[in-house]
Parts: sequence; C-alpha cells; structure tokens
Amino acid sequence: MRPLDFLLKGADQWPQKEALNTKDEVFTFGELRSRVLKVTGFLKNRGLTPGTPVSLYIEDYSVFFTAIFSVWAAGGVVIPMNLSLPLEIRLKIEQKARPLIGLINGPIVTTGYNGMCYIDIQEFKNQGDSGNSNPYEAREDDTAMIMFTSGTTGMTKAIPCSHRMLALNASLMSDVLKLTHKDKIFINTPPYYTSAINHLLTCYANGAGIAARAGFYFGVDILKEMENLDCTGLGGAPTHMIRIVETAGPNERTENLRFFMSSGDHLPEHVIEKSLELFPDVEIYTVYGLSEVGGRLCLLTPEFLPDKNGSVGKPLPGMTVTVRREDLSEAGTGETGEVYIEGPLVMDGYMDDEKSNKELLSPLGFRTGDFGYKDEDGFLYLEGRKDDIFKSGSEKVSTILIQKALQRRKEFSDVAVAPVKDSLMGNVAVAYYVMREGKYFERKPVVKYLISVLPSSHIPKKFIEVDEIPRTGSGKVKRKELIKI
Repeated sequence: MRPLDFLLKGADQWPQKEALNTKDEVFTFGELRSRVLKVTGFLKNRGLTPGTPVSLYIEDYSVFFTAIFSVWAAGGVVIPMNLSLPLEIRLKIEQKARPLIGLINGPIVTTGYNGMCYIDIQEFKNQGDSGNSNPYEAREDDTAMIMFTSGTTGMTKAIPCSHRMLALNASLMSDVLKLTHKDKIFINTPPYYTSAINHLLTCYANGAGIAARAGFYFGVDILKEMENLDCTGLGGAPTHMIRIVETAGPNERTENLRFFMSSGDHLPEHVIEKSLELFPDVEIYTVYGLSEVGGRLCLLTPEFLPDKNGSVGKPLPGMTVTVRREDLSEAGTGETGEVYIEGPLVMDGYMDDEKSNKELLSPLGFRTGDFGYKDEDGFLYLEGRKDDIFKSGSEKVSTILIQKALQRRKEFSDVAVAPVKDSLMGNVAVAYYVMREGKYFERKPVVKYLISVLPSSHIPKKFIEVDEIPRTGSGKVKRKELIKI
C-alpha cells in the first residue's frame, strides 16, 4: 500500500499503456517508470536521502508528476507548493514543513526561506545512468506527503499523509469508479492541487491513464479535447461541469465518455439535472473530500440519481460519518449538525498544531467543521462550513442555501454568498454574482423568487456584481477576497 507501487505495477502489467498525456509529452507506464527511476538516481546523487522533505515548485504536469514518484522512490517526503499563493503564505508553508530541498523547473521567485537547496529537475537529462536508481522501500506508515488545507477562511494547516493513507484512499476510490487499464481521465486542474494528485493516484491504482491540460476551456472545448484524447472520464470541479452544461448542445459527441466526477465544492442540483438530460448515458459521481483523509471521503454514485440529487452520498468503505448536535449527541434524520468522521483514512494530527488537534481530534472522531444532515437512507447532505452558517439577528442563516437558490436563476453564470458585518443585525448575507452574457440584473424579481423558496432571514441585504468569483484551483470560493469587495 504505497502510491509508488501503483506506477511500478502499471509498468509491469501494461508497459505499453498510455499513462500520462500532456500538451508537450506522452508517456506509457513503461516509459514513465524509466523516467522516474533516472530522476531518482539523479536526486540521490544530489543529496536526497530517506525522510528528506522536498518542496515541488513546478507547474508542468509531466515534470511535476515525475517529481512526485521520483522523490518517493528516493525515500523523500513530497510538499506540493501552490505557486499561485502570495509569497508570504508560501513562506509560512515552508516554515511549517521545513523542506531541505526545493525542486524547480526553471527560474522561480523564492520566498527567502533559509536552509533550502534548490535543484533544477531538468538537469537529470545531462546525467547518464547513475546506477543508483533502485526504489527505496518506504514503510506504509512513513510520511509520503505533507498536504496543506486550502486556507480559504483562515491560515492553512499542515497534514502529514502516510504512504498507506494516500494509497488506500486512491485504491478505494478507483474501485468505486470502476476504473480499469482501459480508462483515461481528463484533468484541467493545476498539478500541485490535492485534487489533481488524487486523480493521478486514483487512476494509477487500477492502471488507468491521465490526460492533463492547463488553461481555461469552455465547456464544449473540454468535451472536444476529451474526445480527441479518447478519454473515458472527466475529473473536474463544479466550474467545469457548469461550463459544459451551459455550452453543450443536445447532440455533443460523447462516444468514449463513461463518467463525470465533480469534487472540490458543491455541484449545483440544476447542473446535475441538465447533465442527466444532455448526457443520459454518462454517469455522474459527486465527491466530498478532505485533505485530512488524504483526498476523498464520500461520494454519490450514479444509481442514486436523480432521487438523491444534492447529496454527497455515503463514505468510502471502512469510513464512518456521523452528524452531531452541539451536545455531541447524534442528530436525528434531517437534523443539521456538525459532520464527524472515523476510519483508517483519518490523519493522526496536524503538524505542530496541538491546539487544533485537541479541538478537532475527538474520541467521537474528527470534527470536519462541515455542517449537514442525513436523510432517512443515511445519505449525507452538506449545508456548508461552520463559517457558512451564521447568526443574523437571532436567526441562523446558511450561505449555502442562498447560493443554491441563486444558482437556479438563469441570469447568473456564477454566484457566491458571504456574511458581512452589520451594525444592526450583527451579520447579513451579501450575494456576489457574475451576469450571464446578454442578461441584466433586476433586483425585484430575484428577491421575489428568493422569498418564495427561502426563509425571510435568508434574503441577501445586498447584491454585488463582480467580473468573476475568486476561487481556488479546486473550485472553492475565496471568501476573504469576496468580503474585501
């Protein structure tokens, strides 16, 4: 149960199977293993020893994914660096993870963190066979990667993920998706994001391939690119699915396409409905994940649509999800509470953060900070983070409920809702929206509609038009940036 074993197994069983297709390079499993082992020897010769934390400052898919496996093969610990983060946040991440080596692919703007040696990974091409490329036999419980939470509402936290944690998560997910060596998943998420790494490992767990493309794609362009690359699945965020259903016609070609998988944020119900209408033969998987479990936690599988539309389904095998009241008793059917999780995928604790560990790692399981409820069949429905539920006057308000209602309006191409300080009510809901081309905003019909579907306490006090909703690469709203507006 180590992620590196997925690649090695793939190279043994399907050496000619396409493992990685990027804009610039294509590798079979056999070719990728050869590249990884050559880079492994190069890294060992440059001083990478077992247990060494290694930051990856790389945006290119093939180089990044090669680097991950090469660091593991040399016994190191991978620290994916989000290069879109401000320098001060990247510095805090480095101070927390304490990397000794920074792998780069060309020039980068450094944070000034002391004690780190930078190595350009492309230098391996100038090195012959080092004879030092045998993979290190890491133990399952050794730390393989240090993931960082998204930090959309606060300071990012460091999560040590063991080899077993990452491999088990990917293996379980791969089985649920029914992946085989005949599959290939298309991704359009930067490689350093947790979701992209999860997609890679999930594919390789059962011999499936990855096709990765950077940059913005309109919905129909995603479909065309997948068709051209013979992809059987899409591993995307809700934004990808929204673009597809908004731009696709009823006769789009999807001969090879078997499934859509959406993760990272809430996938609106109307998008699922439209997708089922446009692509009746394409399966839809809605995923709820956490870095604290190494990636995926729950998913709604296609056979429960459309009946359970809006749910994130049930947990992966071996995991337990409970919903609890403030007094820690288990909530009843349909009753909102905090989501707790237990099982073999849960992390041992955050790095150097005893306060958070004491608060969140309880005898009843890990407190996710997400709130939701279970229906009579045990399916989980999320209503948002703790920060998504706030008091306005004496009433509890859910930003997610407001957002879901607004997403059904045809004049908006994207929406988000955030609580903003108010001298009278304490906090009030403010809606931020992006207008669809050719549409214009009329407050009165929007408010009238919201009154018909929401409690009066949930009607936004303000509506603010923006050019775009600021989101992370996995689709989560950057609320702090919204509130600054």
